[in-house]
Amino acid sequence: MKPEHVDEVTSQLTRHIAVSVAGTLLLVEFTTLSDYLHYLQAVAQSLAGCGRSAMMYLAAAVSDFYIPTSDLASISVSVASMTVSFRLMDV
Repeated sequence: MKPEHVDEVTSQLTRHIAVSVAGTLLLVEFTTLSDYLHYLQAVAQSLAGCGRSAMMYLAAAVSDFYIPTSDLASISVSVASMTVSFRLMDV
């Protein structure tokens, strides 16, 4: 880390620890892009009335590609004796 960023990072980590200890930090886990977008919308709507008193920060490890819901199979398929292909879309 560059020396000029140490004070700011230390300040942010201190604030993160404080809200974690206070129980005012909500961690939301998700698996799919659809889950993420749904939770993001729900949380944003819930916090809308708080104005500047609330803060949301987002951190996610995501892939560069996803399979659109419309392309997901609706039934399970045994792939032992067949070749399976699928199309990935840019996020």
